Amino acid sequence: MRVIFCFLEKVGCTNLKRMMFVAFSLLDRKTTSHEWVDYHPFLDGALARSSFSHKTLTDGGRIARMKNYFKFMFVRHPLERLLSAYRNKVEPPLSDIGMGFPNNLKHSILKAYRQKEYQSWKDAGCRYSITVSFPDFVQHVIDTNNSALNPHLKPAIDACHPCRLHYDFYGSFKSYKQDALSVSRWLGMEPEFFPDYDLHKDGLHTSDVLDSYYSQLSVHQKEYLLLDFKDELEFYHSLYPDDGGWQL
Repeated sequence: MRVIFCFLEKVGCTNLKRMMFVAFSLLDRKTTSHEWVDYHPFLDGALARSSFSHKTLTDGGRIARMKNYFKFMFVRHPLERLLSAYRNKVEPPLSDIGMGFPNNLKHSILKAYRQKEYQSWKDAGCRYSITVSFPDFVQHVIDTNNSALNPHLKPAIDACHPCRLHYDFYGSFKSYKQDALSVSRWLGMEPEFFPDYDLHKDGLHTSDVLDSYYSQLSVHQKEYLLLDFKDELEFYHSLYPDDGGWQL
């Protein structure tokens, strides 16, 4: 099967990953565990070996694949995707000194923007929980070069390079189930489920709470964020010019 798929975090990529593994007979279609799909060493290894950037693939091989393989990726409104990453990965309170993701990101943000509070929390033996605010999270995104951002925060144009690698199909998070079904049929399989990945523990979708979070930002943060995401927003609206969407 000749296919190239860019795994973009926070756009339902776990289910798309699962579909790909099933299509390549690497996973039983009855497997639904996120942990199994995202963190299993064998699947991670298989994914790395088939990566478009793998060291064994020559430049000529990449060019041939770009010409002859079916290429697809899924996209989402950039500011909605960014907020989804915050709510899912960063907003949950930090209660220990553990440094695995996403805790390492939380530690980094707190140390940079809430140093006194962070030090007091550590001095107290981490006996209580501490939370990264949305404005501090956004400031981290603004202050960090896109190439150095965690994959959950990295813009699609930096993660998937659609300006250089022209994809044959762009799925939208807004029409995720319909578009994922189209891809699964192209792969020759029929998915049995489409879980609602963006339903937060508070029962609300990210699209329902955009105003309440982004209203916490200062005028300067909004200006810098829009400047930082200018190319990303232009790319998204070039695909969906009729989608006025939410405006910051």
